[in-house]
Amino acid sequence: MLKIKQIQKQKRRVLIANHANWEGISRLPYLLSSADFSVDVISPKENFIAQSSFLENHYPVPDHVESVVDFLRNHLSLNKNTYDQVIIGDDPLLYALCRISHETWVKEILPCNPDADSVEFISSKIEFITKAHQHGICVPDFEICANKYQLDLATARLGFPVVLKKSEGFGGGSIFFIKNQEELDNFRVAEPVVAQKFIEGRTVSVAALYDHGTLCAYYSYYRHRTSGLFGVSTAIKFKIFHDLEIILKGLGQISGFNGISGIDLIEDDKSGKLYLLEKNFRPTLTILIGKYVGVDLINMIKKISANFIFNTPIRQIDKSGKIVPIFPGDVLRAIDKLDLIGLIRWLFFPNYWREICWYDLKLLIFNFKYIMNFAFRSFAHACKGIFLNVIAWIKNWMTLAGS
Repeated sequence: MLKIKQIQKQKRRVLIANHANWEGISRLPYLLSSADFSVDVISPKENFIAQSSFLENHYPVPDHVESVVDFLRNHLSLNKNTYDQVIIGDDPLLYALCRISHETWVKEILPCNPDADSVEFISSKIEFITKAHQHGICVPDFEICANKYQLDLATARLGFPVVLKKSEGFGGGSIFFIKNQEELDNFRVAEPVVAQKFIEGRTVSVAALYDHGTLCAYYSYYRHRTSGLFGVSTAIKFKIFHDLEIILKGLGQISGFNGISGIDLIEDDKSGKLYLLEKNFRPTLTILIGKYVGVDLINMIKKISANFIFNTPIRQIDKSGKIVPIFPGDVLRAIDKLDLIGLIRWLFFPNYWREICWYDLKLLIFNFKYIMNFAFRSFAHACKGIFLNVIAWIKNWMTLAGS
């Protein structure tokens, strides 16, 4: 009688390196684990991603981007050929690695072609908008300004309001909305900036999956609610845009990008035309919502792992108008803006609970603790403001009474 041995298929291994503590990346271990990957993470121990229950190993590092880079360098040196893929989880870490992209180990893990042009394209807002324009992708009218004199000339031509962007930045932190000459006069040009014509319209975002430059799948939506004018989405509304795919394919061809990416555009209110605005060449916080429109990234990643060839990208089914609130971002926004109706919806409307991370109890508890701490800090700040206003009112009253 022959003894038959069952050979268990070895899981593919992925390493996520993360510095910036943002909640969106915490969904990634679950997604990859569901796609039959074994997940290791390098990050500061207090980061959201470190709380995931779907980690094989977590390697804690100090909360400095240089510390993450140094640990990543040493870890990969000691674990050669261990990982099928290394994922860079946030923009500051991506920028830091791109600055040393001449080092061989960095070239091997960057999510783009290793040539200098591709590296600049994914790491610099200036090179991104310039190269996209050169390749025929529609972008708002813009000028690159190296000093205040050039910025004044550019603004005179583009008109107010104007949008200014530094070369590096994330979460809207390096984008400035300048409404008038006074605000422009107060803006300090310490480095080259992009001066971009402001287009009145609705912000459109896309989650796209690439396989070494080939567009495999994508879905698009309006940013229904955000944490600020240029902040992250806290609720999205699905929408199909028929002229979007050619833009996404162009970006893949320019960069050779490999992985999950986020792209931001603006839909002109007058013409309906799409203009490319921003890139996020790393996973975004909406990586799990594609299932609502037939684009399950878990299954897409499984197909790529099985060497499936995407002759045409997987597109979303039409559920335009469907709104999905994002947890915990939309709860935090409601607390910050004192949006009582929004908070009531999260408390009593079950359809709001779909995106809560019920699949990960450890992460869920961490999120609730974070929300409670945020609510307490917001309440304390509001009370301080009220107290100072009362003191100021009393002082004014006493001054008037004394006179």
